[in-house]
Amino acid sequence: MAKERSFYDRAMEGLRERFPRDKATQGKLAALAGVKQPSVNDWKEGSPAVDTGVRLAEALGVCVEWLYTERGPKRPPKVAPDQLGPLSPIWSTLTERQKVQLAQYADFIKDQR
Repeated sequence: MAKERSFYDRAMEGLRERFPRDKATQGKLAALAGVKQPSVNDWKEGSPAVDTGVRLAEALGVCVEWLYTERGPKRPPKVAPDQLGPLSPIWSTLTERQKVQLAQYADFIKDQR
């Protein structure tokens, strides 16, 4: 049976995909997450605090749930402009994090029906 992948494994995968031309290092992950490099090494056996994980997921362009658990979609859904409805006028003013949160909330609401 295959060993379960760690938060560190998923973070490194996300880093390699987000920055394919750069060498994937613990130092790069640390800089993106706003922590010191030794903390990144600890992710091989555990997970960082949620605020650190959210910051890292945003920087890597991956979903927080996937980063922590490898469940759910790896990447946030792309929302087409014609699907925005009343959000259309303000969509361009939102941060990427706000867009991801709104898309995830919309998926949650859709699943509740």
